Amino acid sequence: MHATAIYPIWALCLLFGALGACLASFLCAVAERVPAHRSINGRSQCICGRQLKAYENIPIVSWCLLRGTSSCCKSPIPVYYVLAEALNALAFALAVVVFASSTPVMITFDVVACLVVLGVGLLRYRRRNPTT
Repeated sequence: MHATAIYPIWALCLLFGALGACLASFLCAVAERVPAHRSINGRSQCICGRQLKAYENIPIVSWCLLRGTSSCCKSPIPVYYVLAEALNALAFALAVVVFASSTPVMITFDVVACLVVLGVGLLRYRRRNPTT
């Protein structure tokens, strides 16, 4: 029995879109911490060092509610975070529509997540190092 027979397609798109945004958020944090030799364990922190509260760390929603700035020190939150989260959420939702619960869905999710975060990371790197 297909999942679309049990749940409406819009609900699956919402669910997997949220999953995609969360995965992209985590991968962006990993991409930020690993080159800086920081642990991927622990909660996220603001640029000023204050630990983020749970409601400040909801993919896409927090960035929009905080208007792209930190709630404590008002420093800007880079747009590439929300861009990666939104693109990954869209890709996951589209994968549900295209594959509609067939076997390749999970492989597609993993590949798409990695490609989105790598693409955003490369754009970010290119912006920091325009001569390379």
